[in-house]
Amino acid sequence: EEQEMVNDQNEARLVQTVVSYLEGRDGVASSRNVGRHLAAYGLLAALKQRYAGLFHFLQKNDELFTVVLPEERGAVEYRVHLNSMMRGGE
Repeated sequence: EEQEMVNDQNEARLVQTVVSYLEGRDGVASSRNVGRHLAAYGLLAALKQRYAGLFHFLQKNDELFTVVLPEERGAVEYRVHLNSMMRGGE
């Protein structure tokens, strides 16, 4: 149960870190830059351990984030949008 609480705290910290990063960038950033930002705070390893990657973390929190995949084939970088700041209220 204690482990569960630690996980919830880590989750909240991950979410808050990504949200505040996107808020400072008009609500959108590349997946690579979001990952770098998390790494700078020592959070990327924990995220990868728990979710196997940023993409799965963002999908789990899809009420907050929208992933926009690249149009060009073979591109690995995608855009991450903060739903509360998306234009046109989609």
